[in-house]
Amino acid sequence: PAGFAPALRLVYDRERVFDPASAARLSLDTGIAPVEVAPWTGWETLAGRAIDVAVVECKGAARELPPGLPALDALGARRGSFSKYAACMIHGWS
Repeated sequence: PAGFAPALRLVYDRERVFDPASAARLSLDTGIAPVEVAPWTGWETLAGRAIDVAVVECKGAARELPPGLPALDALGARRGSFSKYAACMIHGWS
């Protein structure tokens, strides 16, 4: 509708993998960065500033991670929802 415009346009690299043992579909997003920032936001300094975060998304029927992925805990991973947009904005404010 008129008057609506995106605040950020993000880019990121995505690798997708299928784990046949668990039938889980996995995505790994890295290099997450805003490349365009609307001037009305006041966040122009965010453009091109990648966040130091990788996002692993696991889709499937099982509630547990596929074998091998629990090792992500040792890297500081946590389960939960994650907004790439919010993370980029918070990164720009810090």
